[in-house]
Amino acid sequence: MTEFNSKVAAVRGAILEGALIEADLSNSGLVDFPLELLWPARDSLELINLGGNSISSLPDEIRHFTKLRVLFFAGNKFARLPSVLGTMPSLYMLSFKSNCLEEVPEDSLSPSVGWLILTDNKIKSLPRSIGSLVGLRKCMLAANELTELPAEMSNCRDLELLRLAANKLSSLPDWLLRLPKLSWLAFAGNPFAASSSPVEACADLRAQEVQFTDLEMQEKLGEGASGVVYRAVWRAHAHTSDVAVKLFKSGATSDGLPEDEMKAMEAAGAHENCAGVLGRLAGAPDKGMGLVLPLLPPSFSGLGGPPSFQSVTRDTFPPNSRFSLSSVVKILKGVLSVLAHLHSKRITHGDVYAHNVLVDFISGRPVLSDFGAASFYSSLDAHTSRRLQGIEVRALGCLLDDLLQRAGDDEGEGGVLGLLQQVLERCMAPDPSLRPLFSELQAELAGL
Repeated sequence: MTEFNSKVAAVRGAILEGALIEADLSNSGLVDFPLELLWPARDSLELINLGGNSISSLPDEIRHFTKLRVLFFAGNKFARLPSVLGTMPSLYMLSFKSNCLEEVPEDSLSPSVGWLILTDNKIKSLPRSIGSLVGLRKCMLAANELTELPAEMSNCRDLELLRLAANKLSSLPDWLLRLPKLSWLAFAGNPFAASSSPVEACADLRAQEVQFTDLEMQEKLGEGASGVVYRAVWRAHAHTSDVAVKLFKSGATSDGLPEDEMKAMEAAGAHENCAGVLGRLAGAPDKGMGLVLPLLPPSFSGLGGPPSFQSVTRDTFPPNSRFSLSSVVKILKGVLSVLAHLHSKRITHGDVYAHNVLVDFISGRPVLSDFGAASFYSSLDAHTSRRLQGIEVRALGCLLDDLLQRAGDDEGEGGVLGLLQQVLERCMAPDPSLRPLFSELQAELAGL
């Protein structure tokens, strides 16, 4: 039985057994929306995955799928976002990543949408009606051809994560920098930021080249949106070292372009709470890009898991996760230290999350990883620079909030807890200009 036939059989079987909630028909060779197949489940379906097909339009009848919350059309052939989507009252998560989209018509986005993914298309402008998405929390627009953002987006005051990398923006609008909840912002690869990279201005910052033939690749250690990390042995000049190698995936990710991530990691330089870069890969198969990184000891593990459909922008943790206040302080001070280091070089990390923090739970040392959303801002004015730091301070506040929600009741630590709660409140201030700078937070926490 082919993959398509097996998936169709599974859908039909689920419909016969009762209410079908999710339908997965991804990578099934479809050229049209399977209306006849899914119609019997129109009153129960909440998720449809049609990614990796060749669909280019939607029937008007899809408006009758009134409970549909999640629609995946990544890797299809849409040139125009279907207007019928604007009529769907329950639609929350919508993905048209890597299509051929050139046009997003007015009112083609339902006001109910809270998670929008339009990465890697050819979109030149957004409709003014996007301002009606007052519950929009996560918006992925990297790798398009946007020259500006509509002012009406200032109404999207719940927006927390925005990806704008690899577009044609000439500036960041002031209203964007004043959004009360914006915490994770990526904008590398735009004209206003392209000249900000110190790697371009100073060749000495570019890491040494490491020949792929000098590496003995071993097991996979992990995988993210931008690439895969492997353990490897580096043999060069009669020396042998255990290292990690990150091989980047080709093309744009939801955060941006691999080249921008590599430049940011090189420019970050050495810091005890940052993995650092040993070299830039040369001679990889299929002209692939990669970085050679220090190999962290096995005592390091991830602090948290990525957001879920339910949490949207906030990380996930095992149900019984608990952190002592002393661990919270060590993690906070370490992440704060590397963020202050990055911003002293006019670099935003853009993705300060527990799932991007590796912690040695023996020593308590945290390491901030994954620079896929990092951006340079050295060419921007002082006002914009201050607001950008305020945005990232809120991301640090979200991380602290996640940890404090899972903190144990340490006896005799009431004063520490009170101070951390005060720090959290200041980091989460609705006005980004009123949030403390990283240097101020360091001074405040120095005695802990």
